[in-house]
Amino acid sequence: MFARLTKYRWQYTMIVPAVVLLFLFSYVPMVGIQVAFKDFHIGLTMWNSPWVGFENFSFLQDDQFWVVVGNTLYIAVLKFVFGFPAPIILALLINELRHTGFKRFVQSVSYLPHFFSWIVVAYMLQSLLTLDGGIVNQLIVNMGGEPVFFLGSTEWFRPMIVASGLWKEVGWNTILYLAAITTIDPQLYEAA
Repeated sequence: MFARLTKYRWQYTMIVPAVVLLFLFSYVPMVGIQVAFKDFHIGLTMWNSPWVGFENFSFLQDDQFWVVVGNTLYIAVLKFVFGFPAPIILALLINELRHTGFKRFVQSVSYLPHFFSWIVVAYMLQSLLTLDGGIVNQLIVNMGGEPVFFLGSTEWFRPMIVASGLWKEVGWNTILYLAAITTIDPQLYEAA
């Protein structure tokens, strides 16, 4: 053991800063986890606060908490189901385009929403879908239908969350898949 330490002393010396940083930024902050189990108030230190155990976790018994957890899991599954294949399909479609100018235009337009802030996306959705003056509802009314309260309806909440996330991120992920597709040898691609 000691012979191995002396033989590889420079390698072990180079590992020391990484181990120190791992300890400082991963394990030392875990001391603060105990605040969750204390009745912490401003003015008291973490060490002087009285211990309350699981009293701070009483929200787990609330029925509304489990509804929120269920919605979160449901939306995550929907985002995975629709968000995973969409950029792959779009990348394959863009890859098949022959006109390079149109191909670059489609790439640029599709990945541009990635750079929008979520605040900008929310404002765009509000201006498109609002009951009074929203373009989508105006189209629905002009076609003889009744306006739909997209932004306040419980049945439209999940589709709006998934669709807005898909619209915002599908272009960026498509660029990543396009980069992977272009590295494939065309002969192998045609042989498959």
